[in-house]
Amino acid sequence: MSAINNYSPERASRLPFFKRTKDHCAGVDRIKGAGAAYLPPQEDMTDHDYRRYLDSTVYFPGTARTLNMYTGLVFRKEYTISAPQSLHSIKDVITTDGKTLEQMLKWAFREYCMTNDGGFLVIHPVVPEGASLADVYEQDLRPFIAPFSAEAILEITYGVRRGRKALSRVRLRESEDAVLDLYLDRGVYTMARHIQVEGEWQRVEISQPLMQGQPMTYIPFVSLGDGEDVSPFDDLAALNQTHYLKSAALELALIYLSRPKLVVCGVKDDVELTMSINSMWRFEDKDTKVEYLEFKGSGLSLLKDEVKNLTDALGIMGSRMLAIEEKAAAEAAETVARRQASENATLAGFVRHTAACAETTLKVVAEWMGEKPDVSLALNTDFLPQSIDAGLLGQVIALYQAGRIPNEVLFQILRDGEVLPESLDYETYAALLEMQEQTRLQADFTAIAALPAAQIDPGDDD
Repeated sequence: MSAINNYSPERASRLPFFKRTKDHCAGVDRIKGAGAAYLPPQEDMTDHDYRRYLDSTVYFPGTARTLNMYTGLVFRKEYTISAPQSLHSIKDVITTDGKTLEQMLKWAFREYCMTNDGGFLVIHPVVPEGASLADVYEQDLRPFIAPFSAEAILEITYGVRRGRKALSRVRLRESEDAVLDLYLDRGVYTMARHIQVEGEWQRVEISQPLMQGQPMTYIPFVSLGDGEDVSPFDDLAALNQTHYLKSAALELALIYLSRPKLVVCGVKDDVELTMSINSMWRFEDKDTKVEYLEFKGSGLSLLKDEVKNLTDALGIMGSRMLAIEEKAAAEAAETVARRQASENATLAGFVRHTAACAETTLKVVAEWMGEKPDVSLALNTDFLPQSIDAGLLGQVIALYQAGRIPNEVLFQILRDGEVLPESLDYETYAALLEMQEQTRLQADFTAIAALPAAQIDPGDDD
């Protein structure tokens, strides 16, 4: 049996891809900081020459830009959630490392894009026997979500339980010196913690967490993986690496072109030539030749074209916003939207998958808080900011005035159509309308009270 802290063979084979993609998503400092791992030195290069070579090579952060752009498009509008009030009350600190629900969702979206992996473990501190509600509140004895990156998951094993696919074992690296082993012991969820002591791994704790006083029959871990070994960004990171190496080749050619080579012919080997700003050479032999050998650079244009083509390919793969298109400014918004349809469809798939995993996790949290798992979570899929058409807005208002559209639906249409601020929620919107109506009524009453008494017909009962 392998050590408790070892990766399963399947996960070990994916670690290099996790690292490469995450490094390229981190950007230029991470890549150049890795030095020879991503840019090997040329033969016979000194440390000084390599440092100059590394510093002068241009790195185009196409993968990082794409991920940041996707994250911005998704989270430019707030997520929507329908859940029990007790869950709303903990969303400002919902993870073990103090993240808000929105921060957790951003982390999950980025982790899924980069690795097609990662996951959430729902944990609950042990509630001491006889603890009061005040104790539970003061000591935060309620469920938390522990996020685990792809590299922190050592093993995920599935089995069949009651005719359905279910987790049978999960091993997680809690820290450098601690591993959690989660498994089903005769159908009961069991958690064992192992720590490293003087190089040896020892099991120091084993427990069977209870939910509402009852043993759990499933492992409360939700994997972000969708069954595919390749992450959405693997190919993009590989292309970005190729672009980096081609850029380095171009830079190396430029370095050679900027260093003409001095050639002296017809001088004996034992003659020492020194060069300085005040030096002058005199040769008695008329056949002695001195010249600078310069590279013509005829093949340089091919390298430049290849680097440009790779830059465009990064834009096409990751996002049209990265592509270099001279006519883009003259295109209509509808043309741009149609051209981006496939990318948006792919992005929407990432979003729906992330939201579904988070929703499943929050349902476990709700159950552990004694609530029904009535949780619905959705992330924004309206990626292109676009104001509502004036004609459509008129139709919407007409339908609202005819009583065919509820207030909540009208609010959603106005906010999605960029008429109302994105940060405005319906409760605040309704409260502002109520205040506005009260102010208007008060103004009407004041105006009526100010009318002369003679203008009011005492015989008019209506």
